[in-house]
Amino acid sequence: MEKYNKSLSLGFFMVFVAINLAGFLVGSAINRRPLPNFPNHINVSSVDSYTGELAKKDFLNAYEAADYIGVDLDLFGKWMKEGKLEGTYMPLGVVDKEADYPFGVDYLFSKLKLKETVEAWLGD
Repeated sequence: MEKYNKSLSLGFFMVFVAINLAGFLVGSAINRRPLPNFPNHINVSSVDSYTGELAKKDFLNAYEAADYIGVDLDLFGKWMKEGKLEGTYMPLGVVDKEADYPFGVDYLFSKLKLKETVEAWLGD
């Protein structure tokens, strides 16, 4: 049987400590990094395949839709929650119906349907 080698055990221990320390330092550096700033809404536009120019926007996000019909975002959100804008939009994620503010997900609004809905309100 060979003699116990202290330097070999010490070397393994030092490698073990170095790997753990490096992992801890990398992990803590990743956690300190700021999250990227993503927009809280989606801009929807299409490009004309012949000219390459932006086509007329037929679909809007919630912020643009509220601006399109000329109301502030709070009133727009209230109308959505009450169901007054039903049929003018589709959610692009999971909707929490119990939320105070229905913009927990992004919505895609049809400009044509919004116009028809508002014109129907004005006709009443």
